[in-house]
Amino acid sequence: MTLRTMSDLEAATVRVSIALKPSIELDEDIRQAVGAESIDYGDGCQGPPAYTSSIDAALTLLDYLVMPVFEIRHWYAGMGDWRAEAHAGPLQTGSPAEHYTPALAICLAALKAIQRQRATVTSTPSNRI
Repeated sequence: MTLRTMSDLEAATVRVSIALKPSIELDEDIRQAVGAESIDYGDGCQGPPAYTSSIDAALTLLDYLVMPVFEIRHWYAGMGDWRAEAHAGPLQTGSPAEHYTPALAICLAALKAIQRQRATVTSTPSNRI
């Protein structure tokens, strides 16, 4: 599992944030951004995991975080009815996200946390001698 360029990750995050519903095209964008494998659905059909429509698939995005911590809540206010928060490590600040469905909220929170983690890793100076 390797992450692609930050711009792929940023683009997928933006697309998820403005999505009105789950879509296989968006699932493919996410799959490519995180470098996940396609799933073999049988009969020669392959495709991305159903990140935007399946809570189980969306939760697999947490595999890209170091020491992931995750929380999801349901409430009836704001942009969406669902709020998810994900971050890498217990001491890091979270990446909250609100969306219309639990899977989209999880996707958005996870992608934001992956971006934050990736930015932290690339901005940390090396201690090489």
